[in-house]
Amino acid sequence: MEELYPIWLQLACGICNRVYAYLFSRFHSFKDIYECPDYPFLPVDSKCMHALRDKNLNESYEVYKYCKSLGLHIVPYFDPKYPKRLRDLPTPPAVLYGIGDWRDLDGMPRVAVVGTRHATRNGMRIAEEFAKKLAVGGATVISGLAKGIDTCAHMGALQGDGFTVAVLGTAIDRIYPKENAEAFQTLYKRGLVISEMYPGYKSSGWDFANRNRLVSGLANAALIVEAGEKSGALITARNALGQGIPLFVVPGGLGEAYAGSNQLLKEGARPATDASDILAELEYLYPLQIHREHFNAAPHLYAYGFQSPIRETSAGKPVENDPEEDGLTFVDPEPTAVAPESTESGQDPPQESAVQIILRILGDEPQTADELAQKSGLSISELLAELTILEIHGQVQSAPGNRFMRTK
Repeated sequence: MEELYPIWLQLACGICNRVYAYLFSRFHSFKDIYECPDYPFLPVDSKCMHALRDKNLNESYEVYKYCKSLGLHIVPYFDPKYPKRLRDLPTPPAVLYGIGDWRDLDGMPRVAVVGTRHATRNGMRIAEEFAKKLAVGGATVISGLAKGIDTCAHMGALQGDGFTVAVLGTAIDRIYPKENAEAFQTLYKRGLVISEMYPGYKSSGWDFANRNRLVSGLANAALIVEAGEKSGALITARNALGQGIPLFVVPGGLGEAYAGSNQLLKEGARPATDASDILAELEYLYPLQIHREHFNAAPHLYAYGFQSPIRETSAGKPVENDPEEDGLTFVDPEPTAVAPESTESGQDPPQESAVQIILRILGDEPQTADELAQKSGLSISELLAELTILEIHGQVQSAPGNRFMRTK
């Protein structure tokens, strides 16, 4: 019987309702809320007032049975497993539903990694790399399982052998978009998927925006990888600022794809060029869980607006990695260098160093890092590091538009 009361309350008052804050500040159990004969202290315009007076538990019982048939976790507000940070929200969920490994989230360093659904290939690569390094460094990655940046963040965390939490903007038994069904299967087997919406709940457009308060609410820090001017990730960013957690943004290029990210930087968000920037913030709270020794001292800088190089076949078509576990595919972040042809004597020529390759392909006409990476077979991070050294030594000079050329 006790397990039906939280579901009854949620059925009565719905999702993301401020009435919960009133109720949870006054009562200490769902049973007390249920047994209260009337609620005159609630806002007079509360739409759930009539439903609260109806003590019928039949529908609650049906939802409860359905949850059990799906093997779901049911974690109500007063449950010790309910994340403490969510209790401080103006609209705390009455109940959380989950599938997968429900751990003590309060005892884990947690980073929300989010961004646009319409991500660039470079943005997806960066999201995956950041999440992987965060996981290796001991942080749990939280995101929204949307296509684009979110999905790459989840998969990057799993590649780093870390734990990841997906917060759905739909009912726990409904996956949106449908193409993320396989990602859902992977996550609940190797992580945790949660929703404040009970199975069978009919979602609305507002639920995705409401979901974002939980993504940031579960985290100790938030990272925006790539966000346009109207990206939903900006809602998570605003929530993070309002919830008092550090907000980091990966610097991007100029243009519409980075308009939201750049605006956040103007407003005081911290730039993050490597996962260690974020881990440094968390190690004061979790000194035993954060492992910064896994990271290089020098951060990996990402130049504004550069696209990651893509390997190509002889036909000129991009080559993707073999599918990851459960069918997910990601772009190879490191291109394969083209092997030099053998000499007529049958002996392989001596291997050129990265510096020699760059100097050989640089000319008097400025070239972008994209062009140089494609010609050299070097990764963006390696290429930019070498270009910086060459520029310091006066062998290379930069030109407008983040282009490079040899000094005359």
